[in-house]
Amino acid sequence: GELAKYDITGDTPKKLMTLDTPEGTTVDIPVFMHWNKAGTKLYLSNHTMNSYYENPGDNWYDASYVDLFEGGNFYDRGVKDAKRYNKYDGFVHNAATGRLSSSLGFAIDPEDDDILYFASNGMGVLMTKGNDIIGISNKYNNPTPEYWWMNRTLDVNIDSEGNLWMVIGYNADLNAPTVGILPAAKRRKLEECTADDWIAITHNKFINNPEISFSREARSLFCKHSNMKFWNIGNQEAGFAAYDDNGTPLNIKDDKCAHYQSVTDTEGNSIKLNFNYCMDEDQNGAVWFGCDRGVYYIANPKEAVNSATLRVKRPIVPRNDGTNFGDYLLESESVYSIAVDHSNRKWLGTYSSGVYLVSADGTRILAHYDMQNSPLPSNSIFAISYDPLSNKVYFGTPGGLACFDSDSAPAADSYSDVYAYPNPVRPEYTGWITITGLMDDSLVKIADMAGNVFFSGRSEGGMISWDGCDAAGNRVRSGVYLVFASQNATGSNSGVVTKIMVVN
Repeated sequence: GELAKYDITGDTPKKLMTLDTPEGTTVDIPVFMHWNKAGTKLYLSNHTMNSYYENPGDNWYDASYVDLFEGGNFYDRGVKDAKRYNKYDGFVHNAATGRLSSSLGFAIDPEDDDILYFASNGMGVLMTKGNDIIGISNKYNNPTPEYWWMNRTLDVNIDSEGNLWMVIGYNADLNAPTVGILPAAKRRKLEECTADDWIAITHNKFINNPEISFSREARSLFCKHSNMKFWNIGNQEAGFAAYDDNGTPLNIKDDKCAHYQSVTDTEGNSIKLNFNYCMDEDQNGAVWFGCDRGVYYIANPKEAVNSATLRVKRPIVPRNDGTNFGDYLLESESVYSIAVDHSNRKWLGTYSSGVYLVSADGTRILAHYDMQNSPLPSNSIFAISYDPLSNKVYFGTPGGLACFDSDSAPAADSYSDVYAYPNPVRPEYTGWITITGLMDDSLVKIADMAGNVFFSGRSEGGMISWDGCDAAGNRVRSGVYLVFASQNATGSNSGVVTKIMVVN
């Protein structure tokens, strides 16, 4: 569409001027957010028929919207002409919008980030490029059972070798496939493949229970620090599945799998997993889970399939009231989303209390943002995604997409590209001065030309901020200030990495 000003006093409207279209996304409630391999493009899509969320609730056939966010601009990447695939079974398009209907999770092709793969309620797995469907895999050419409802796929992901994984919908037959793997060499030929090209993993391998199956809230996490893969099953009290492909994802004979409907923490408390909402892997390889009782994590993910007595960790936040007591982190909250930043801190999105930023081990709450103290458009945070190349963090909410500039940026390998902004610092500027491009956990000192140190601190990842004041809280005088940085704990190897000019 076009935003314009018209004169409507005559018989026909007369255009007076065309106005700039405001920046915004067509995705009203971002739930799925994924970055391309290079970390330069963010794709986001809406939830369609996901039943965790109040609006639209239990709607299996809602229209799918997909946007690409790149270079500060949004580009519509949703399929708008899905009707041409009506020759296949299922609800292909939303009649009111002409868009793809009922898509769920999606994955980005690692070799061409304009190609996306979608799980879909009525169409199996869809392959799109730009705004067009270029491939389809359903019960006619993949191993899903040939029931009328079995064009239903609930999640897709691509492993480190380029193999495409799909989760199949409802399945009460223990010997029928519940997960399929398409080898990387055939991923781009999705529509040409047959069922025999897929490697099928039966339901009893994942979940040896005919009463439990993957639901529309199914989510997958493929770990980068190990061969482990995790799936939230999605249904109430269904828990999660842990899977070790042993480094050979196409050879399922040596794989291990375990299914958990409850877990036990290191204090011996049993946690019944009424709802397991989200997962993320931190920089140490631990896997963190958000559930209806806060968060917990598995420090060594392989223990999930190798240990008969798995113990999860629940961070305890000290009360600091002299009692030596503490409370489990966000135990009374439903944690819908998790993201790990460049400093290994965790951003936790809740159902109704906004966002919490916690320390790397979860034992300290560093910040809490909600509609009262921040521009967040909602206190329900359905998705969080951290920019892999900057300090920005994105929040998907019922009020749309929000972006926050955090104090943690990617760490550099050297001090060759350190810079400060704004620089120079002009009289009218009273905000924070940011130094970025630092090495991880750098000791940073800021001094005047005479060597008087006004500031000292540790960087979060590759970034640190200074308020432009001296130790007494007064704005420093006009002049050039030196930024010293070192990874040495005492700062004895510190050298000047950049300069900041302050003008009053």
